[in-house]
Amino acid sequence: MNTAEALLRISGDRQRATKDAAVRRLAERASRLARGAATEADADGLHGDLAAAGWDDARWCACCAAHAEVANARNDSAELEAIEAELAGMEAEAAAAREQIVRLKQKLNVEERGKLLRELTAARDRLRQRRLTAEAIIRERAEYFPAETAERAAAARQENTERLRGQLGDQEAALRAVEAEL
Repeated sequence: MNTAEALLRISGDRQRATKDAAVRRLAERASRLARGAATEADADGLHGDLAAAGWDDARWCACCAAHAEVANARNDSAELEAIEAELAGMEAEAAAAREQIVRLKQKLNVEERGKLLRELTAARDRLRQRRLTAEAIIRERAEYFPAETAERAAAARQENTERLRGQLGDQEAALRAVEAEL
């Protein structure tokens, strides 16, 4: 074997080793992504690993969709957690209003009852607005994802939607009960 052939063989061996290492990193990142344990570094490193592995543009698109899905799911989760925290605050407000109604029911005059009723109505309006916001976020995310990633994201969104709707329904029932007491 001459020098040129040896250099070509060494070069080919290095390229295969680089490609094999990139494929191993991709498999590890994909495993973490599938388990929901992907980090920002995993999402960012996918592009470099895909290029080193020699993947075509169609696979790049799938990578970008997965990357966007991870980022959007994190944003959705943060927004839904903020809404849930807001709902918990509203629950506390409603509980305080109920206690106040029980304590003052006999002492309240018509104007004070009207004021409490307006506050409860405002709380219900805020609650409805938060529901509309949450549903808009969910609809927007459903339209954003490509079909192949939408199915995976749909299950998580549906679970969050069901939980949020249940909380909103409980809040509305509590507000109706307080309103009925007035």
